[in-house]
Amino acid sequence: MGSTTSSARAGRGKDAAAADSAAVLAAPSSAHRHNITCIKFFGTENNELLVTASEDRTLRIWDFGAEQKLGQVWELNKLLDKHSKAAAKANAEAGAGKVAALRCPLEAHAAEGHQHWVTCMDMDERSSVLYSGSMDKTLKAWDMYSGRCMRTYSGHADWVLALHVRSRMLYSAAEDGCVRLWKLSTMVREEEEEGA
Repeated sequence: MGSTTSSARAGRGKDAAAADSAAVLAAPSSAHRHNITCIKFFGTENNELLVTASEDRTLRIWDFGAEQKLGQVWELNKLLDKHSKAAAKANAEAGAGKVAALRCPLEAHAAEGHQHWVTCMDMDERSSVLYSGSMDKTLKAWDMYSGRCMRTYSGHADWVLALHVRSRMLYSAAEDGCVRLWKLSTMVREEEEEGA
């Protein structure tokens, strides 16, 4: 009888945790507007990020890290942006205890985003760059600290369906039957890298 009671309690605990998680990620202020097409976890247990891609042409980065370091950077950026001080304050008050999230692209920079559904993504954790592929036949590189598009890659003749970052290369596969290799650029010039 004791094991049944323990099982029942454990089941309620899991249900409660699932309900809490659903409420956090389904918050209207930060959820996607359309279907989610891809979802991946990155990082370590103490610094874990969840990234979602959507038919709404955006990505969301969710900071599940114990210290929410990336989430703190996002909030600071919002506060420093003179156009969103009031919105940042309201979001901070409404989002106490919630998982911090960043939209790529930011609302103010929507023109930087994909022109069609985002179908896939991968991350270069060394450089904190998120890559996305889309049905608009392009790949984009996103700064995970600001949500800004850093670069757009063109070359596929059809929808981009899969991405994979390995070493200093980005591999993309598309509906055109091609796998393309892209050398990842860094923010550090080669001569600076060699001198270090």
